[in-house]
Amino acid sequence: MKTLSFVFDDNVLNYQTYGSGKNIFLAFHGYAQNHEVFRNFASTLGEDYKIFSFDLFMHGQSNWRNKKNKLSKEYWKIIISEFLLENNINVFSLLGFSMGGKFVLAILESFPDKIQKVILIAPDGVNTNFWFSIATLPGWTGKLFKSVVINPLNFQLITKVFRKLKIVDKGLVRFAEGQLKTREQRLRVYFSWIIFSDFKFNVKEIADIINKNKIDLTIFVGKYDKVITEKNMKILIQLLKNPKLIVLETGHTFLIESVSKWITNNKLLFNIDI
Repeated sequence: MKTLSFVFDDNVLNYQTYGSGKNIFLAFHGYAQNHEVFRNFASTLGEDYKIFSFDLFMHGQSNWRNKKNKLSKEYWKIIISEFLLENNINVFSLLGFSMGGKFVLAILESFPDKIQKVILIAPDGVNTNFWFSIATLPGWTGKLFKSVVINPLNFQLITKVFRKLKIVDKGLVRFAEGQLKTREQRLRVYFSWIIFSDFKFNVKEIADIINKNKIDLTIFVGKYDKVITEKNMKILIQLLKNPKLIVLETGHTFLIESVSKWITNNKLLFNIDI
């Protein structure tokens, strides 16, 4: 199926639509994925839904024109505003996995009165981890991070140190090693982290937006996920009036499939009808 493209200031946001219902979901995948990861969600959500599933910049066929410039939340708001206008979308829901969670949170901040439902699957952005913070700091720390990611020998050296000193969970180290095998993967990691580094959030402000606008939010995490854990979500969950946190018997890699199955089996409980 041929994909579609939305072009703004020569930046290309590639996407595909799944389903043909009147209720809209905007969906954003995780690192090293593309729009196709949400293909099966059209049947999961039902015939009343239509999913606009995007390739994030630096992924799939989307293109961020100038890799020296960061993507600000203000500019992202303009892009999404123009996209909504072009597609005549006035009210919508949001779906985000892992890194895609940050893009969902940015839209949540910008268009709270337009959002009906939010599904976050092990979302990044709720509780930024220490290593991400180090990677995006200016000065020598950022340069050190670049040398580690770009140079495979440096990366292998630091992972050996992590393993020996047990600084980081070994499952997380294995995940990182799997994502950084090739030069192309390492460059994508570096540029993704740097270009998206302004996507930081005040969790209390996010909770206030959700509570004030009575947005239906459900967060899914994996019991065996070493990347984004249930503990990462506690700071947000504790601030919500009607928190919905669902822990599934899986790790990070298979969470989308597990969530799809869970929704299919629990549609009445999940209140799938908007």
